Amino acid sequence: MEKGKGGVPFRWLSSHTPGGGTPGEGRHRHVEELTRRGFTEHFGVVGHALRALESGKAFRAEELLIREYHRFEGVSDPDDMSIVYAIESQTGTRGILVDAFGVYSNPVVSAFLKDVPIHRTARAEAEAQM
Repeated sequence: MEKGKGGVPFRWLSSHTPGGGTPGEGRHRHVEELTRRGFTEHFGVVGHALRALESGKAFRAEELLIREYHRFEGVSDPDDMSIVYAIESQTGTRGILVDAFGVYSNPVVSAFLKDVPIHRTARAEAEAQM
């Protein structure tokens, strides 16, 4: 398993669905699953804050925790490379932030997220030691 930010393992996921799925379908299903698990807000980075687009609440990096993140790699389209972040605030607001990665990533999002800690499970800790 690959190691990501802070040594936390992440999964490479393909947005290509075998058997004729459309690009982005795997990412879309994953976002739906996170929504079912309570990550219902959609986040965007505005200035020096993460803004919940539905409620309008804004959070500083120190008020947030990345619960998990997953990278998606487009099989046939490099424009389909993205990272889905499941983020939770100290007040319990949970939501999703999607960004491209590599040369396509948004530098404002990347700069903001570098200060947001990632939740490390016991399993992630054990895998990081391997």
